[in-house]
Amino acid sequence: MNLITVALFTFFSSNVVVARGFPGFFDSEFRKTLPCFKPDVEPSTAPSGAPSETPTQSPVVPAETLIIYATGDVPYSAVEAVGLMGQMQAVPSDAELVLHVGDIRRSTTTPCLASEYEAVQGILNQSTAPLLVIVGDNEWNDCTNTDEAYSFFHQYFAQFEKQWSSLEALVVRDPVYPEVFSLVQEGILVLGLNLVGGRVHNSTEWQNRLTYQANQVQERILDYWAETGDAAKVIVTGHADPRTRHAGFFTPFQNFVANTLNNRVPILYLNGDSHVYKYEPTFLNQSSLLRVMVRGGTVEAPIRIQVNLEVNTTDPSVAFTVLRNAYVW
Repeated sequence: MNLITVALFTFFSSNVVVARGFPGFFDSEFRKTLPCFKPDVEPSTAPSGAPSETPTQSPVVPAETLIIYATGDVPYSAVEAVGLMGQMQAVPSDAELVLHVGDIRRSTTTPCLASEYEAVQGILNQSTAPLLVIVGDNEWNDCTNTDEAYSFFHQYFAQFEKQWSSLEALVVRDPVYPEVFSLVQEGILVLGLNLVGGRVHNSTEWQNRLTYQANQVQERILDYWAETGDAAKVIVTGHADPRTRHAGFFTPFQNFVANTLNNRVPILYLNGDSHVYKYEPTFLNQSSLLRVMVRGGTVEAPIRIQVNLEVNTTDPSVAFTVLRNAYVW
């Protein structure tokens, strides 16, 4: 057991349960290919002569897919902390981005502590692929020390892309809400928003934040769509399972998809919050909207989202291929 694991067990001591049966987290098989000692039937072709002055460029094969893995609502205990670390260390090599859709701790009536954020940051840093975190209610508005918790999230996760140089150059942070981000990767627009469940701590702030993000999202998607046309595909990520109190964002967003985009851009809304898996086509009664909610925890592996880059479609179920429980850790 390494020092990070020891620290996590100490930190989560109030939630510790006996961890049973985690063999084979990091088991793998290695095969060796023996050289062939049988000579070729035909002799080798003679060398071509003097080398070229300029080296030949390797052909650039355009990517056909973008692979994203998503998890959320984890870790809530010491056992889940260990399981999440195993999942992060075993993220498949095809992953180009990992998204944690919020709730990095169990909701309690006690203050949120900086040590909790630091511990989870240490786990998520184990990811073998670049990773970003969306804010959830358990680490912000459901904390008894709301303002302090918000600053903790910014300190440990609002610039998380700096952990990976390949991601840092792509991510644009919002000037008003630094936890909100956008990036374009392989031509796909990914938006990470502050859409939380839980307690409405200030109704005016809540409504202003939703309205601001609704306007920003519409502007960002329109700019992106103008550049990409029929190839456009968008992933919108928030923590909340939408409810009436989220109408300040989702009502104008629904109208935007229907009346401005005319359902011509496939959009995936990815979230956590309710701890059940959902795959919901025609989300908000819009043909171009698909909603996927991760189950959360470590009961199953993060979901795999394959964005089909070379398919021009308005159907999000064609644009995004979703595989549940996608790997073993």
